[in-house]
Amino acid sequence: MTVEGEAKLRKELTHLKSVVRPSVTSAIA
Repeated sequence: MTVEGEAKLRKELTHLKSVVRPSVTSAIA
């Protein structure tokens, strides 16, 4: 895997986490 592809994947993962976590928190609350 290229460094570029790895950085892109990491960015998407971070974005997913920041999107999913609030919705999960609000679902629990």
